Amino acid sequence: EVQKELDNWSSWRLLLGDGIGFTEVSVRTPALSSSFANPGVATLSSQDIGANTSSFIITSFVPSEGSWGNEAGELVYRVEV
Repeated sequence: EVQKELDNWSSWRLLLGDGIGFTEVSVRTPALSSSFANPGVATLSSQDIGANTSSFIITSFVPSEGSWGNEAGELVYRVEV
């Protein structure tokens, strides 16, 4: 994660890195919130979800600054691979 502007909670963004470089992760929410912090990722196997694919559970905190609608708080979603 990175804060693009000091003391500006609406400027928190998520980064994805491979040990050599980083790129900003484009996260889209229904209300188009733009601030994300405290990311977490967990892997689920096909046995965990009873399917033929594996998934990631991704969590992040959406600060009230940079959020829209009622989206402030914990964001949790699943991505199938």
